[in-house]
Amino acid sequence: MKLNLIIRKLLLKDFIYILLLATSIIVSLIRINTSQEINYDSKEISLKGIIKSYKSDGDKLSMDIKGRSRQKCTYYFKTKEEKEEVISKIKEGIQIKYFALLSKPENNTIPNTFNYKKYLKNHGIFYNCRINSFEIIKGESLLYKIKNSIVKRIYSFKKIKSYLSTFILGNKSYMDDEVMSQYKKNGVTHLFAISGMHIGLFSSFILLILKKLKVGETKRYIITIIFIWFYAFLTAFGASVLRAALLFSLISINKVMYTEVKTINILLLTGAILLFIDPYLLVDIGFQYSFMTTFGLIYSSEPLSKHKILGTSLIAFLISLPITINNFYTFNVFSVVINIFFVPLISAIVYPLCLLTFMVKELEPITVVVIKVLELINSFLSNVSFLKIASPPLNVWLIVTYYIIFLRFSKKHFLITAVSLSLVVIANIAINSLDSSYHIDFLDVKQGDSTLIRFPNKSVVLIDTGGIVKTKTENWKKKKENLLTDNTITYLNSLGLSKINYLILTHGDYDHMGESINLVNNFKVEKVIFNCGEYNDLESELIKALDKKKIKYYSCIKEL
Repeated sequence: MKLNLIIRKLLLKDFIYILLLATSIIVSLIRINTSQEINYDSKEISLKGIIKSYKSDGDKLSMDIKGRSRQKCTYYFKTKEEKEEVISKIKEGIQIKYFALLSKPENNTIPNTFNYKKYLKNHGIFYNCRINSFEIIKGESLLYKIKNSIVKRIYSFKKIKSYLSTFILGNKSYMDDEVMSQYKKNGVTHLFAISGMHIGLFSSFILLILKKLKVGETKRYIITIIFIWFYAFLTAFGASVLRAALLFSLISINKVMYTEVKTINILLLTGAILLFIDPYLLVDIGFQYSFMTTFGLIYSSEPLSKHKILGTSLIAFLISLPITINNFYTFNVFSVVINIFFVPLISAIVYPLCLLTFMVKELEPITVVVIKVLELINSFLSNVSFLKIASPPLNVWLIVTYYIIFLRFSKKHFLITAVSLSLVVIANIAINSLDSSYHIDFLDVKQGDSTLIRFPNKSVVLIDTGGIVKTKTENWKKKKENLLTDNTITYLNSLGLSKINYLILTHGDYDHMGESINLVNNFKVEKVIFNCGEYNDLESELIKALDKKKIKYYSCIKEL
């Protein structure tokens, strides 16, 4: 009895949870930085593993395989017939034996852009894996059979497959790139990552049904926890889902056992447990967003009770802003208002409707109309660009200052918090703008050339955009385009640049201006200068885009 009292008293001490989380962060950093890759005797080896997820794109099959070590592998189909045969047989959860060529991944060639080598390392992967051949040696387990049947039903929906896959499986790979880009510009992509909001809605629905069936409280929570963890399995245990599922489980135990541990301490315990299990979650953006947003909302729960709608959106925006800036180098101030509209629309209408449609296929026409309306609103709002701000990454001291201010004021003073944190971000942008030097950057855009010139008066000149020459290929081999200018735009934003004053195109070959249309469609360009002479087809196509965007262009520098 005495021991129980001591344990209960310890559970009520705040410092225990802070200490646990701090320890887990330190241990995670040590484990990540001292992690050793598995040294294979040969780079061409035979391996076994279970397919955790896969995606077919043109003649390329990408697979996440868990075996002796985790590998992200690619396999290239040799014929259309082979592709059809493999796709008909391959499923999540099956075990395969594969012969693969391993190679070291490369770092990014343009600073501050996506680093695939770092991304793999942050997931405990140290090699590129290209499969030469493979064979299925074992079928999937019962759980995977259930998941694969759900996947099969989702794929039977022609028009809303992408949204069902997103909301039920946590798989956004089927979403249209342009639509997702617009959601990203509006700052609402978090609504399409299964996390606390979706787990909360799902668990509330199950608890309500069980209560109506007069199931006892303890049994209600046990059954709901089982359903929640099965849902987490369906989503391949994504970082944000793991956080939400474990937090719900611990909160439920706390409620049933009447231990009276504060919710925020349960969140800290959740973070500590997950990091001890998987240290790589510490560098997972999804986990960072999910944990910090939940922390901010719980920590500021008192003032939120008075300003729930606006306050929730504002706190979620502010607490996650350093993560957004340091990963994407741009943010949309208007997203605070946009979220006020989008959160209830998606959480109360679109998400539940998608779940209902999955069960009752006849509802698909209604869901299609609702999604079309959502995408129209999304497209319109994404063009409201006056409050989109580019920012260089925040350094460690500014991040520490930022969160100290948040902890100091957010419990009581929304206005002081917002103004103070805004000043930190403004200071970061202002410090960067004080640079009075000339800068010339030669951008490695693979097959092509691109040069960025920055002047002391803050004028920016980009000479050529580069571009990978596209070769004609059969329809079944065609892949979704990976837009190269995303790297260029990301780099420009990371420098705090929000516009190009002059885009100079030396000539109309694809390897010099192939990405120019994409650039003018996704970045503010004031003037475009072509070389002297006749316009070719590619230049004419760009001019159409310039006319549509009302961007001035000139045939020669002498025309300026």
